[in-house]
Amino acid sequence: MKEPGELLFLLSSVDRINLLSAIGEKRLKQSQLASKFSMTTQETSRQLARLSDAKLVEKDPQGQYGLTGLGNLAMHLFPSFGFLVRRSEYLLSHDLLFLPPEFIERVGELSEGRYMGGLGSTLDHINRVLRESRGHIWLMADQVLVRDAIHAKLSQDRVSWRIVIPAASASQERYTPFPNELRGRIEVGLVEEVRVAIALNEGLAGLAFADSKGKVDFDMGLQGSDPQFLKWSTDLFTYYWSKAKRVL
Repeated sequence: MKEPGELLFLLSSVDRINLLSAIGEKRLKQSQLASKFSMTTQETSRQLARLSDAKLVEKDPQGQYGLTGLGNLAMHLFPSFGFLVRRSEYLLSHDLLFLPPEFIERVGELSEGRYMGGLGSTLDHINRVLRESRGHIWLMADQVLVRDAIHAKLSQDRVSWRIVIPAASASQERYTPFPNELRGRIEVGLVEEVRVAIALNEGLAGLAFADSKGKVDFDMGLQGSDPQFLKWSTDLFTYYWSKAKRVL
């Protein structure tokens, strides 16, 4: 391959992606691949030849196909393209470029996320995070969200809490959104700017990114409970938490 378009063309075929995915999980012979995807021997051979010519797969002496280093990397990056396609309408009006580069590179981990439309859906998600938590609740936004629900949850359970909000929203001297008797049960950190809202517990995460004007858009967001979506969201919260100034 000499041009990026050649790789994109190879990855645009469902048949070739299926072959690459299967080979990535386990080395397989051509006959096994043909049977797995109900392809003819001739078509399987043709697609494997194209992938071999592109140095994405290689055949070992036993006749089994496996991914090359290039093929492994291509399949690692492919989910990001899938996310761009699946969420193209959302991304037209929302900014993700403020994210640290390592999170942009991993954006494909959000591919299985479900769309949340409307402020009601966002509030329902936050309440679900609070209701279903058994270990921890982490919230980040450009404001303190559903304060009454937070108070109620604090009074009922003993899960650990972390909240991140902008420094402009509070100072150490006047930041008193929670009753004094509950302050030992919650940690609060301040950052300079918040352009993504996060609400997560140990099994569910939700994200709302900034719109084109840089303000967090709570009317549209993504929600997920699969391991990759949850890890990406947890890692992003941890990134901002590590930079926050603790006030509680």
